[in-house]
Amino acid sequence: MRQAIEEEFILDVLKHYTTYATYFKLLKACGDDPNVERKKAAKALARFLKLHPHNIAQKTEVMVGEAIRYAEASPRLNDSPVDIARACEEILLASGRVEEAYRRYALEATRGASYLATYQALARKYPQKGPEELLGDLVASTPGDEGKWFAAAKEAELFDEAIRLANRAPCDPKTLTRAARDFADRRPEFAVEAGLAAHSMRRTRLPVEVDGSRREASPSST
Repeated sequence: MRQAIEEEFILDVLKHYTTYATYFKLLKACGDDPNVERKKAAKALARFLKLHPHNIAQKTEVMVGEAIRYAEASPRLNDSPVDIARACEEILLASGRVEEAYRRYALEATRGASYLATYQALARKYPQKGPEELLGDLVASTPGDEGKWFAAAKEAELFDEAIRLANRAPCDPKTLTRAARDFADRRPEFAVEAGLAAHSMRRTRLPVEVDGSRREASPSST
């Protein structure tokens, strides 16, 4: 290794590395230098140690990890899993760990008054995510409720997916009929498929929610 460094085949990453001990030796030495004010030198060195990006990153990592562990391990009596997930998600988003926030907590933390509102809230929080990924993850998190994401798929202009969802699980016939009416001119193929799905739903008389509302506590509740 040393020979490779000396022959400059690889870089010496420690060449300009300075330990904390060295900085404190500098602080001690400045007391013997009449041209340096000890108090100012001490403040400058302390500020360097405090504001150094590497130190800040390390402290942030530790603080975020501790905050997450505390939130997960110490739920208060009236805290729902959704509230805990929201708190953890906010911690990670505030620290810039967006992907981890999405992967670990976003689906549990995001709740709207309807399935469509839930999709919209998630899309606002994670604009870097494509509608296919967001909708796919939401659908996967609510098995048996695929049809209730029809309106969200329609708003995202995922028209083929919207029809597939409507045909997989119960969907409000009124929502399907409204979509057929609204898109009769703009997307006639989609309008026909939505109308057929509404007709099929009425014939089978499956119990469905009229408003697609969801209760706060459970992602799969109807």
